[in-house]
Amino acid sequence: MTKYFFTFALLISSFSTLSGENKTIKLDEGVHAFIQTYCIECHNDKKQKGDRRFDELSTVFNGERVIELSSHIRMTELTEILDVLNLGEMPPDKKNVKQPSSEERRKTVEWITNLLTEQAKHNSSQTVMRRLNHYQYLNTIRDLLAINTSVFDPTGSFPDDETSHGFDNIGQTLNYSDVLLNEQVKVAKQFLDKASFFKSRPKPKNYTFTKNHFRASKVLTRSAITWRFNAQDSLEIGHGNSLAEQVTSPVINNDGVPEDGYYEIKIKATAANRLTHPYNNKDVPADLTRPMKMGVFAANGHGGFKHSSAKLRKLLKTFELSDNKAEEYSLKVWLNKGDVIGFNWYNGPGSSKPYIRRIAAKYHKEVMDNYNRAEKVHLEKNKSIVIRGKTIGEVFDGPRLRFYGMSITGPIYPDWPPMSHQSLFGKQTDINKIQVEQTLKSFAAKAFKRPIGDEDLIPQNNLYKKMIDQGKSKEEAIKIALTSILVSPEFVFISEGKNNDLTSYQLASRLSYFLWGSIPDSELRKAAANGKLGSPQDIGIQVKRMLNSHKVTGFVNHFSERWLELYKLGLMPPSTSKFKIYYKESLEEAMKQETRLFFRHILDNNRPVSDFIDSDYTFVNDGLAKLYEIPNVTGQHFRKVQLSPAMNRGGLLGQASILTASANGIDTSPVIRGIWVLENILGTTPAPPPPDVEPIEPDTRGTTTIREQLVKHRQVEACADCHAKIDPLGFALEFYDPIGQFRTKYKNSKKLVDGHGKLPSGESFKNHRDLKKILMNNKDQFTKALTEKLLTYATGRMMTFSDREEMDRIVQTVIAKGYGLNDLITEIACSSIFTKK
Repeated sequence: MTKYFFTFALLISSFSTLSGENKTIKLDEGVHAFIQTYCIECHNDKKQKGDRRFDELSTVFNGERVIELSSHIRMTELTEILDVLNLGEMPPDKKNVKQPSSEERRKTVEWITNLLTEQAKHNSSQTVMRRLNHYQYLNTIRDLLAINTSVFDPTGSFPDDETSHGFDNIGQTLNYSDVLLNEQVKVAKQFLDKASFFKSRPKPKNYTFTKNHFRASKVLTRSAITWRFNAQDSLEIGHGNSLAEQVTSPVINNDGVPEDGYYEIKIKATAANRLTHPYNNKDVPADLTRPMKMGVFAANGHGGFKHSSAKLRKLLKTFELSDNKAEEYSLKVWLNKGDVIGFNWYNGPGSSKPYIRRIAAKYHKEVMDNYNRAEKVHLEKNKSIVIRGKTIGEVFDGPRLRFYGMSITGPIYPDWPPMSHQSLFGKQTDINKIQVEQTLKSFAAKAFKRPIGDEDLIPQNNLYKKMIDQGKSKEEAIKIALTSILVSPEFVFISEGKNNDLTSYQLASRLSYFLWGSIPDSELRKAAANGKLGSPQDIGIQVKRMLNSHKVTGFVNHFSERWLELYKLGLMPPSTSKFKIYYKESLEEAMKQETRLFFRHILDNNRPVSDFIDSDYTFVNDGLAKLYEIPNVTGQHFRKVQLSPAMNRGGLLGQASILTASANGIDTSPVIRGIWVLENILGTTPAPPPPDVEPIEPDTRGTTTIREQLVKHRQVEACADCHAKIDPLGFALEFYDPIGQFRTKYKNSKKLVDGHGKLPSGESFKNHRDLKKILMNNKDQFTKALTEKLLTYATGRMMTFSDREEMDRIVQTVIAKGYGLNDLITEIACSSIFTKK
């Protein structure tokens, strides 16, 4: 239910919150007249829309109309009411609903505004001291210890961070528990062990693997799950897929690589018979018009390469293979001790059994008897048998990945000791020569994000001495003392200070966690120490530098994930039977990458934020281009492409990431997508539906459209007004299916998609293109909505009415400069909202 149903109920009763006590107050006569004329008809003793009645709000006392103020309505709700009035959404724009004149509306809005403005002078909002969330914690450890957390991350045991309006960095929701503390102690020890190298430099070794080091039959007697077999000089791999369910790895060297470090991996392979096989392409369940890809994976031990262990291995890289020409493909990656390397045909046929049976039956009938015998014995006795005569493995001539050999060389260290060790102990690898007090002081200064005095580390120094007295080795004792720093409140929390003004070091931290999600670097700390963060000009210099850093990728990825709700991708995965392309082309990650690159392009080029609404470009690889039906895109790398209107893309509302995250994996819902547009484009959040209203279930038979179902749903009076705002926005996006493919009719029926709608403002549209035009005409409102999202993310708190004046100033400044995203972020960082507590 939208809040405007009880606008004046909240308006009047909110006074108590503002004043801090219950009392009576004289009601403005104009407001009273507004209530009587435009509200009482729907909110009286007999009819109470939204469970609100206004006829008992005021009484006459000593000849004056007064209101008894209560104390349960928050100021934030009054702010939302003001927004609804400003947007013209109250009273509802319906037939036979009397509308106020612009002058009546203006005076009422002015009365509320004056009230809130006066109160804002006494109730400035402040950010509470907030805990590092999971994203910030991992980035901080990465930069503090110089550890590659993408390949070593033991934080999976941390409890999930609570969210508010999609954001996971809001101070008031980030609780701290004994469970989290205990896990952080364990993880800190693991990170410190991983970072320390008190030993001599290991010498790199070379490990060579041929086809004989892989478990395979000389001939394929049946369609095994891992279909691979040895030819005369190579290993042949006939199927695989991007889900990595089938990965080939060497069966020797069961311990994996012997040390942490960088390793150079070289694999000699080719794509065999992709373009020259004798079969009809329709009989091969793979897109052979594009190059074959070889996926290279790592897992800790061979257990990670079992058929059911896909989640335990990590894709390192995919290579596009040359056709019928053996070439060497190499990469250099960090591996952890015990890691094993494997590979597969990344875009190959996903299941071999039906595929091989079709090929054998259609093209090699002479082997079908043997094939059927082998299958029967395997199914009955779970073993293979010796076949007399030819087998499918001997006659199959289809496409396959042909492997000749692999070498792994390492560990290779660009620096010794590694930078992780240097971040703690410098270049000293003799533990007996480590200066303990200086080590703790230097580390704590970075971890606590401020200068450190000797008195600050008395507990840590005492802890170290206590561990030595208890018989711990010097290495054990110093790691325990370092662990205590990593679980100290000064590390785990972002300090926001005791007064309204932030110190220069606190401002440096706020900047760094806003744009990098991590601790300040040496240059930012130096600027704080030298008083070079005291003016908008100084802050602007740092913002420009930080936005040009590679670490801004973290901001791009994490902010877009939270703002646009991309974190929902994968929570309700699309049907594997209905949307095979989603899995075959690895579209989940590709969808996210398109949106990230799109955001980064707008940021780096200071493009107008209206590009988020509509644009004539996007970023795709071959798999995403196939989904979008964009021609002439070859290769897995992403590239910028120009869009024509006929492609039905452009802006966020044409991106599959948004369209998939706002669907349920089976069907689409105009309600879900409409709410997404309201919250993330227009900046208005509808209230949840009444608890006694049944949700709509998709009609999987295709006998009714979702529009037809929602017509009946809106006949419920409690739902009608909310859905009048939500549904039209979602109808315009019905031209996109649950994974963002464009459609003009529903898959299970011949019913055409009907995307027309009318907004509460009176603006109407026929389809998604018309809706974008309306949104572009309201780009100032979008700029304001995005500003609020960025400020919420930057400060770790929700915005209130006391922030409204400064937010409006930011928006107007950015509009005057051309709506640039880079300008917007700079203005936010220089604003009083950001630089104050």
